Amino acid sequence: MIGLHVYLKRLLSEYVTSRESVKIIEQEISNSEKEVILDFEKISFITPSFIDELQDYIKNNTDVKFRIINANDKVSKMFEVVASRKRKARKKEQFKEKDFQSLDLKEVPA
Repeated sequence: MIGLHVYLKRLLSEYVTSRESVKIIEQEISNSEKEVILDFEKISFITPSFIDELQDYIKNNTDVKFRIINANDKVSKMFEVVASRKRKARKKEQFKEKDFQSLDLKEVPA
């Protein structure tokens, strides 16, 4: 089954530069879609903020299967960089939570 095919260059531009672009994609996707193909063909430049927002959107819409196709090397690398930053941020937050949870506040002098 082929779902909605979103050609990002036609919908946005060759240069995708803002988080707001995800809202435009969201408007293209109906609530009834079960599969969405995001086609990055001829996308020359993409910002980390767009990818961050797109990843969050995909993560929060678990009822839809998203496929990303035709991403060139630069776009693919940017996806990797953003994903890596998110993993590092999560690890840092987990460390802070563990560190705080291990404190026994009763032992802290007043």
